Amino acid sequence: MLHKIIVLFLLISMQSFAQESTAITHKDLYSKDGLIYKASNDSIFSGSIENRRWTNNILLSKEDYKDGFIILVTEYYNKSKKGIPYMKTYFHDGLYFKKKKQDRLDFDGTIDSTIYFDENENKILEEFFSKGKLIHSCEYKDGKKNGKQFCISKNGEELNFIYKNGKKVQ
Repeated sequence: MLHKIIVLFLLISMQSFAQESTAITHKDLYSKDGLIYKASNDSIFSGSIENRRWTNNILLSKEDYKDGFIILVTEYYNKSKKGIPYMKTYFHDGLYFKKKKQDRLDFDGTIDSTIYFDENENKILEEFFSKGKLIHSCEYKDGKKNGKQFCISKNGEELNFIYKNGKKVQ
């Protein structure tokens, strides 16, 4: 019986070591013509890469790829062993590393703020939240406030403004 337990332990140990050694890292990938490829077989990469601190194995970030394009980068609070995300950056489909949306998260996972980007990575909308409720929203064009701005004052009053080319018009 003891012999069977030892053999089972060795098989499980070998399997876990094999899984660790097959983890994909940036060293296993390369970029060509705006796509990410797996170097081992020159195939377009779909999957995830975790970036960990080498000294204590704390999860720092995770990158998700689909059909050779990055679709999401999740960054984690630096001292969290649980891997609590603090920033999620989403990318435009079919565009090489062009941000579409960026969410900043609180410790409980709720969204604190969101920034939206056009295909040239220019900020087009910025939103701030408190306890899941929108408290500020502002549209942008060419790096300047342009369009509607909404906010809630300290006394709870809803305020609306209109901006054109960075200047308040209403």
